[in-house]
Amino acid sequence: MRGEHMSIKDRNTHIMVMLPVDLDQQIDKYQETHNIRGKNETIRALIKKGLETDIE
Repeated sequence: MRGEHMSIKDRNTHIMVMLPVDLDQQIDKYQETHNIRGKNETIRALIKKGLETDIE
């Protein structure tokens, strides 16, 4: 795709996940504590944080 712009659809994957209520509440609390704009961004931040910790 040299010279072409990739659409958002080409750069992202949609994943549907069911979570226990208590985990959802923990995500909401993390979002509020860290002033993150939306739940999707919060979940991405937590996944990245978990993966970075696992690599170290």
